[in-house]
Amino acid sequence: MRNWYDIQSITYIVLYVGFIIAQWQSGFSWLMYAGCLFCSIGVQVVHHNHIHVGIWHSKRLNNITNLLISISTAVPSAMVYGGHLRNHHVHQHGPEDETRTYRFGGDHNHLLGYMLHPIQAYCVLIPKFYREFRNEWPKRTRFSRDLLLQVCLIGILWFGLLILDWRKFILLVAIPQAFGLHWLLGSNYLQHAHCDDESEVNYARNFTGAVNLFWMNIGFHTAHHDHPRAHWSTLRKLHHKECQATDPRLCCDSFLVYVGRTFFLSPFLPVYRSVSLKGSKVPSDI
Repeated sequence: MRNWYDIQSITYIVLYVGFIIAQWQSGFSWLMYAGCLFCSIGVQVVHHNHIHVGIWHSKRLNNITNLLISISTAVPSAMVYGGHLRNHHVHQHGPEDETRTYRFGGDHNHLLGYMLHPIQAYCVLIPKFYREFRNEWPKRTRFSRDLLLQVCLIGILWFGLLILDWRKFILLVAIPQAFGLHWLLGSNYLQHAHCDDESEVNYARNFTGAVNLFWMNIGFHTAHHDHPRAHWSTLRKLHHKECQATDPRLCCDSFLVYVGRTFFLSPFLPVYRSVSLKGSKVPSDI
């Protein structure tokens, strides 16, 4: 293992798969189902982190882990690599970023925008992956080979589970997978909506509270963009070194408070409405 902090990563994967198998064999449990939904988010964070910095020193083990996460989440690692590393990190939420939040209905930050963003992003990413696969398959690039293998394995698993019991498949497999995928794509909206993609420091929103304990420092997003090859366990320190230059409106102590104010209270209390920073300057007193 490259970093012992990734024991948390492995734990999420094991618990997620374990909750599904246990309920498939022993019957539905509200407690285990809640744990499964919680871990589905954790596994998506692990997926994201693993694409950036592999859990293992061994290339073979990292490839096997890619396959296992791809199958369990129904999200091919090749797609995460293509949509995230080859798109989002290259264009940094700019005009060429396929999943830029202001692409869909303009520059906004509200509940409806958050709920729709994963669906909208999915609808533009799938054609993108198809075009890339079609262009790269004749050369048998690693991206095209990995994507084909992962999609086929996911399809085989889905078909097999549907044949065994389609009701269990939908409840215990498909819904948790969709829940985790929605969070994976929706996190882009949380971290970039109403930010300034033209700024060198204010292109991302950061959450500095307890969300980082549960989901492996996912809240320190500016530091992650600035240091994409840094292991997730180092992002807190990197954030503290760089946060002085960031607009304080983009550093939120509590993820839940931010969501509550921005998405639920703002329609009734204008003081909590999000303000776009696109094209704005950092206040001189910061």
